[in-house]
Amino acid sequence: MNVDENQLIVDNAMKSTGCNSEAELARMMGMLPQNFNQKKKRGTIAKAINRFLEKTGQPAASTPAPIPSVSCPADADPNVIGKAGIVLGSGTIYGQALKQNIEAFYQAVQKEVKIGDADPLKSIGGTG
Repeated sequence: MNVDENQLIVDNAMKSTGCNSEAELARMMGMLPQNFNQKKKRGTIAKAINRFLEKTGQPAASTPAPIPSVSCPADADPNVIGKAGIVLGSGTIYGQALKQNIEAFYQAVQKEVKIGDADPLKSIGGTG
């Protein structure tokens, strides 16, 4: 299991348990945050998380939620799309910002509004 998959498992476990941090999840699991991080670095955290979730009657987090398939133009870079998925799933302000940008661009494309034709001041409350 690679680092990204381990992080997805940790993130999914945090969401399913309502933990706001890895340290909080570690304490909930009955381990010190330092031990949690060591298991994460060794790639054994998924097994520990799944044991904990099994004991608490929650579904295992070992398989990250499948990413829905989308048809991409032939010139789309799959590496960029994969990276965008990681940023979106990161739970960070960067993920939130990317989501908002994607939504704005999607709406613009759906309305066939060209970004260059839009008045940027109107979108931020200016007088344009």
